[in-house]
Amino acid sequence: MSDKSDKSIIKKIILAAGLSKRYGLKNKLTQHINNKPIINCLMDKLLSIYDTSELLIVTGYEHETIINLINNSDIEIFPVIGSVLDR
Repeated sequence: MSDKSDKSIIKKIILAAGLSKRYGLKNKLTQHINNKPIINCLMDKLLSIYDTSELLIVTGYEHETIINLINNSDIEIFPVIGSVLDR
């Protein structure tokens, strides 16, 4: 288990940039489990283990939607915009 005060940070990368093509017509990260978007279920679990400084979220498709759902300005976001993901 990680010590949240550890200064040697290794980023945990959350890939949230895909088109969810295998899932169907909707972005699976925005779908709900127990009345909560899947991306929020994931973030709640990660934040119970790691500090926000240890997380990096890569976004692309529906970038703004994912950012709004996460709603945490302390987490580093790396947008992949204007790429093949937007097509």
